[in-house]
Amino acid sequence: MKTVRYIIVVFALLVAVSTLNAQETFLLKNLYIPQALDENPGTYTPYKLHIGFPALSRIQVGVNMPTNLYNYYHITTKGWKRNTKGNNIVDLNFKEEILNFGFRFGGSNYLWFNTSLNVDAGLNIKGGLFDFVINGNADKEGKTQKFLDRSAVNGNAYLEFAIGYNREINSQLSVGGKVKYLLGLAHAHTQKANAALTSQADFDELILNYYADVYYGGIIPYDTFDDLGDMDPKQMYEAMAFRSHGLAFDMGFRYRINKWVEVEASVLDLGFIHWDNAKSMRIAPTEVVFEGADLTTAEKRENWTHVFEEMADTMKASIQNAEIVDIPSYNKMLTTKLNIGAYVWLSKNDRFGCTFNARMYGGLFVPAGSISYHRNLGKYFDFTVGNTFRLKSAFNPGLGFSLKLGAFNLYTLVDYANNVYADKLKNVNVVFGINFVGGRFNHIRGKQISDTAPSYYLNF
Repeated sequence: MKTVRYIIVVFALLVAVSTLNAQETFLLKNLYIPQALDENPGTYTPYKLHIGFPALSRIQVGVNMPTNLYNYYHITTKGWKRNTKGNNIVDLNFKEEILNFGFRFGGSNYLWFNTSLNVDAGLNIKGGLFDFVINGNADKEGKTQKFLDRSAVNGNAYLEFAIGYNREINSQLSVGGKVKYLLGLAHAHTQKANAALTSQADFDELILNYYADVYYGGIIPYDTFDDLGDMDPKQMYEAMAFRSHGLAFDMGFRYRINKWVEVEASVLDLGFIHWDNAKSMRIAPTEVVFEGADLTTAEKRENWTHVFEEMADTMKASIQNAEIVDIPSYNKMLTTKLNIGAYVWLSKNDRFGCTFNARMYGGLFVPAGSISYHRNLGKYFDFTVGNTFRLKSAFNPGLGFSLKLGAFNLYTLVDYANNVYADKLKNVNVVFGINFVGGRFNHIRGKQISDTAPSYYLNF
């Protein structure tokens, strides 16, 4: 009965955060693949050794938008009004694993190494801009509609060189950690930013206020953004001089409470990059007044074109004329991820899971969660299905599988895909990869175990 209550409480917490958003790979660690160690270094891995196929052991692309393409073309639909309140985060994540290999030693110890290219970029547009586009400024007399703040831009691109260690303490507990050296390639974030529209009394004026302080570095250290298309070999060499370095840690554990219940937790990318050869683009506080802008109702949207054109021209001119300041160096934290999970084993081959996840970046704490079911079908095949709870979208199913044929291990996963039609799709995460794996780990502290279930299942 206590187990049932635990499950109900965890599920209620996940439903409570279903109105929030994060960009995560929830289901990957459910599969029996070496890459599960990258999601939780303390998780169980069944293999004696693995070698990732070079450049193909893990390719991951994730995209998240506040609303789908259909709603972009039909801006009066309920999809806009329902999905664009508060923070509207557009996320792009990419991971290309270049090398990955590991091996078991001493029975209960697993050591692995990996090198990967990582891109994690986000843009946060406040709901005030969408509210203005959809509803005009009706009922906004003397009020402000905000559309950018300090968390507007946050992005990192870097190479990762890592070494990880996992140990099975006993049949109930395993722990692990990973140390990562980071080589910074490109970075941009808003240290300070604000943009807002204010309607004056009687709606006779619309005032645009904005300023920004953007830090950027790596392969984009140009004097103005107009120079981006005018790279010469010398500039490229200087930009790619690899002077930005960082350090990060992953850590995690898995604990089997009893034969039926298992819990886990991990913290990923706890670290920073020290960015050298960086610059700051400072846009001074600017106020632009649009007189006679009668935009108080959605029906008058056809008259808004000139106002938006003037806004765009003004802000573009501010960027082109922004003050560019050299910065010797600065530290920037990575997007740190927190994962907490609970699993219930129905048999040695079936388990249900609930996971809570959060991302911390750009001054934001962005939680999300998932529920899942995993099934192991003998030595050669296992699959997982689940659903991710995301921003104003409770239905985001996922499906993944791992296939082992001899030493050949193929896996793929489509996570939090909220629709099968491209124009209705706003969240999707796709992962696939190929490994060569050596055998199953069949002993722990001298005890014989099954080929088709984790060792700790049969040791209770």
